[in-house]
Amino acid sequence: MTTRTGLGGVFRDHIGLFLHGFRHSIMTANSAKHAELLALLLGVQTALANHLTPLIVETDCLELVTALSSSSLDHSDLGFLLADLRELLHEALDACVHKVGRQANGAAHILAQDAKNADFQ
Repeated sequence: MTTRTGLGGVFRDHIGLFLHGFRHSIMTANSAKHAELLALLLGVQTALANHLTPLIVETDCLELVTALSSSSLDHSDLGFLLADLRELLHEALDACVHKVGRQANGAAHILAQDAKNADFQ
């Protein structure tokens, strides 16, 4: 049995009302950071496709927030994905990325868990 990884995210308006959500299942992610990075990429792509800008991105992964705020080139195995995400954030004018507690991302985690457990066959 193959273990799947679920990705999920939500979009809210300026007062916190739900606008849009997404969930996606992938075969695997190398780490929690990798899964979070893929979810952020998918989220920003979804935001741009649905004109959900300006964009405030919230994640509970401080390591990604730090990496995205750095201007230095990342030579890790996730470096190319980080570069892609930086480019997309640049396209989403005035986009910013913030660290939030895990409890603040509850809806996104529920969507990710649902995607992980969904039967897509």
